[in-house]
Amino acid sequence: MTERSHSNKGFNLKNIRTLLTKSFTDGELRRLCYDNPNFRPVYDQLSSEMGKDKVIDKLIEYADKTERFENLLDLAKEHNPKGYEIYQPYTTLTDSPASPPLPDPSPNPRLRDHIFISYAHEDRPFVDRLGEDLRRRGHIVWLDFEGIKGGEVWRQSIVDGIHASAVMLVVITPKAINSEWVTLEVEKAREFKKPIIPLIVKNLKSPADQITYRRLLTGIQFRNLMGDYDAALPQLLADLPSPQAGLPGYCQKLIARLAEAPWGLDHYIQEQTKLLPIYSSPYDEGLSQTISENLLHRLWHSSRTIVLGEPGVGKSVALERFAWELASNNPPIVPVIINLREYDGAALLEWVRLKLLESDEKPIRDRLQSSEDTKQFLHEMPFTFYLLLDGLNEVRPKYRESAIREIRQMSLAYPGHPIVVTSRIQDESWRELRGGSFDAKTVVIQTITETQAQAFLAAHLKNSEAAVLWQKLDTRMRGLASTPMLLWLIKEAWLETRGRIPGNRGELYANFITHMLRRDDDRKLNKTISRGKRIRALKALALAMHQDEAVSWTRQQVQTVVDKQTLEALLANGLLLGEDVIRFAPHQTVQEHFAARAIKKEVEQAINKPPLAWWQRLASKLERNILDQAANAWWAETFIQLAGITDDPNTLAQKVAEINPWLAWWCVQEGQKVRSDTKRVIQAKSELLVDSDRVQDRRNAVQALLQLPRTRVINHLAKLAFDTAPSVSKPSRQALYELGETGKKIITQTFVSRITSYKPTKRAEYGRQIAEHDPRTGVGTIGSSGGTLPDIDWILIPDDGEWIYQDKKHPGMSSFEISRYPVTYVQFQTFIDDREGFKDRRWWDGLADDEYRHRNQREPAKQAFKFWNHPRERVSWYDAIAFCRWLSWRLGGGYNLDNITAWVVRLPTELEWEKAARGASGQAYPYGKSFDVMKGNTYETGIGQTSAVGLFPQGASPYGVEEMSGNVWEWCLTNYEYPAPNAAKENIRSDARRVLRGGSWKHPQFNARATYRVFNPPILRINTYGFRVCRPPSL
Repeated sequence: MTERSHSNKGFNLKNIRTLLTKSFTDGELRRLCYDNPNFRPVYDQLSSEMGKDKVIDKLIEYADKTERFENLLDLAKEHNPKGYEIYQPYTTLTDSPASPPLPDPSPNPRLRDHIFISYAHEDRPFVDRLGEDLRRRGHIVWLDFEGIKGGEVWRQSIVDGIHASAVMLVVITPKAINSEWVTLEVEKAREFKKPIIPLIVKNLKSPADQITYRRLLTGIQFRNLMGDYDAALPQLLADLPSPQAGLPGYCQKLIARLAEAPWGLDHYIQEQTKLLPIYSSPYDEGLSQTISENLLHRLWHSSRTIVLGEPGVGKSVALERFAWELASNNPPIVPVIINLREYDGAALLEWVRLKLLESDEKPIRDRLQSSEDTKQFLHEMPFTFYLLLDGLNEVRPKYRESAIREIRQMSLAYPGHPIVVTSRIQDESWRELRGGSFDAKTVVIQTITETQAQAFLAAHLKNSEAAVLWQKLDTRMRGLASTPMLLWLIKEAWLETRGRIPGNRGELYANFITHMLRRDDDRKLNKTISRGKRIRALKALALAMHQDEAVSWTRQQVQTVVDKQTLEALLANGLLLGEDVIRFAPHQTVQEHFAARAIKKEVEQAINKPPLAWWQRLASKLERNILDQAANAWWAETFIQLAGITDDPNTLAQKVAEINPWLAWWCVQEGQKVRSDTKRVIQAKSELLVDSDRVQDRRNAVQALLQLPRTRVINHLAKLAFDTAPSVSKPSRQALYELGETGKKIITQTFVSRITSYKPTKRAEYGRQIAEHDPRTGVGTIGSSGGTLPDIDWILIPDDGEWIYQDKKHPGMSSFEISRYPVTYVQFQTFIDDREGFKDRRWWDGLADDEYRHRNQREPAKQAFKFWNHPRERVSWYDAIAFCRWLSWRLGGGYNLDNITAWVVRLPTELEWEKAARGASGQAYPYGKSFDVMKGNTYETGIGQTSAVGLFPQGASPYGVEEMSGNVWEWCLTNYEYPAPNAAKENIRSDARRVLRGGSWKHPQFNARATYRVFNPPILRINTYGFRVCRPPSL
């Protein structure tokens, strides 16, 4: 907790003490007391044995009682003027605290009825001991953990922690009594009328500290813990409310289960991968690793999350790590992990009940007699409950619809309890889940970097050995090493062979299986069951389970394929795991490897068959073909592993490309090396899918094209960047952005090429379809150090001499830049969403002081046409000015109303607006002399509402500025009655009527002329009013 001196009655006692200590000798202090009548009573209390510090204590104590600090400071200043300047301030202004005020409590805090401990960080050892003793007795304790800093989230958590607590304990020491945060926390507890128990841990010898204590905690009964702590603890416990029982015990047992180390590979891999940090990127931003955050941090701060990833990337491990963090939090948060591979159509609420009962906690057992009990329990429980659902892709097909329905119902029933769902990214079930009642953030676990992979190897091998291993890995194998599971297999292969590293994904698993089976032989286990029989059994079981689309079977099901003796041998071996329910271990990919082995011969026969006659092809359509499974995401990993062990990788890849080009690329990437002609075949097949009517086909096309050099497929990606399905358009757009200006240029060209063939109403419909993911520059937002900001596309309006203004010659004006489009809905929303945006009074202060303006300031108006790429309408002139002041500040400029020249963003004057619209020649419309219905959204177009900006590129002004004839009227800086000659002389403080220009979707062509002027009061918010911005040139 940040420290500062406590302020008493507005005086800073610490600095006053420093001033007296540095300025006076002991004798000088005594003479000061004797010579000054105001402090003669202090002199009378002094004895010869008292030292200088004691004299200062007496002076401060007396000044406090008699309210004579100002007299004391005057005497000190007269005695030592220079020192007086050095050691100030000696007062603190009550209306200007050192820290921003604490926020209001959240309406739905995560924790309730806990014990809040307020303390100074220097006292952490004592607090840790006390917290442990309280938790051991079932209490939930709130502490700031891991020294988190005083950011906004932290400040909010402090307020919520106090507001929702049952009691506050204040650890009293000299450090604590002078802590700013202890003071603020106690004041908040008093405000919330919370019981407070001071715990005296160290003696307050200083009179100043004693004064502060009295001011802060006067009249409150304390507990003395300076003596026998063990004897005092029972008395403290008697003062506290009874602890919650049951759930803390559940959490402790869950922690123990996650931390235990039984023999077996599951835990071994989990422990190994804990060394690897897990990062994620938002799926809806195109899977770019340039946007990265710690996955666990994301899970802490999201109500609904879908976590996607490739096989072996660490989804299940991440969920277990997160559960461990939740359960071991102070106070614990209740996680329930459910492996969806075992889902059988039952109610999810009943599964939750059974999971909680696994802890065998009597209070839970007594309470949860039925699912109805569980429903009520989850609503009433004083803890946050996290539902962690692992492996949506592993739910068997016949239960998937039921599973999605159950998750949605849980989400609706318990909006305050977070839910996390993991899935393989290739599976389509998660797409069906998200949206509606399950409005989830969707993130993708990133692969690990080469630096992280090398650090992992160095942690498990000798440094020199790790370096040698890394050097032996070629580009392909280093790519595989970016997946934690495969990195572990590489390390195991190195330990096994000391030099020979498998060359692809399938060979890595084959090496691992060989090692596991040889280990049995070396131990002389299963001597009666040959290695060949064990492999045949594993292949048969894997294929049967895979055809059933299951990753676990009951023992009874397994024994229909594998005899009992062989099954027991495989369970002892570790490649199978479980008792009543059996699965492959240590990972689903092992099952997929054995399935690949099982289909290897059948696939190779299928791909090498001679071409069939037409009647044979007709008959073959009625037969099952194993290659058809390449279209099924469930079989993707199996085919990728098959690509590593097949005898004919080229033919396999080409045949798979006919069915699923995306999967063919993965076979090439992680299987055996193939010829260049094979890659050309896959590219050609991928390009054919770009125009498919099926979203899944176009999605596969994107994923396949992304494996090629961007410049070779730039036109196809540009086409897909405007796809109406976000899962297609966003990764395409991200890939093009990586090409810089070249990519942005092709995006614009593709957009213009498409819409110019449409009539206005169809253009508007298309604009609405791409509103959520419009990729064009100047339409959306960008990330910055200040948060998310509008992405403005600036157009230079040069000083090109004399021009025509309102049909009269104008001598010319300085160059400036103006936005290509009006400010869009999504761009204005960044102002609303910013913590220091719309609600910050700075952007409104100084504007006309009338009730109508204040109404504008209280809440933004609701957008009439809620499409992100449409102009922001229902904005008043005041709204537009506040937006400009905020954005100017965010970009490093000024926002003083009396110095608009210091702003880096502002509204254009009407002269600037008209110059940008008409050019130097002074044409009637931005695009020419006469009206053209194809060049702007006016009443004549028949659209009947605003439209996405930029739908009429042929209607651009001579400088390339668009949307200046129709769509929305645009506020100008200018006072209509008394227009100033330039922006610097405009009176922004007045409530004068302001100019609007450009016409709108609702008004006829006459109003859309570049010379047409209207005006209105600055308070009006109408669905035909918007604005654009300008700035000085070349900022």
